[in-house]
Amino acid sequence: MRRRIELIKKLFPIEIVRKLKDENFYLKTEIKEEKEKLENTIKILNKELEEVKEDNRKLANEIDYYEKTKENYTL
Repeated sequence: MRRRIELIKKLFPIEIVRKLKDENFYLKTEIKEEKEKLENTIKILNKELEEVKEDNRKLANEIDYYEKTKENYTL
């Protein structure tokens, strides 16, 4: 086991390992932050979509009401 560790140390100097570890930590942090931003954006867009759906429903009801009253007055 010790030989293996020595071989790994020769192949991958500790500085490279530390740099990779630091970069990995940084990238994980960035991914987490971006994920949170995207989740918040999705929540906001879902709320906006629900509002648009509600407005669309209201407009459809108004159009139906207008068409019905128009039919009643034209008869």
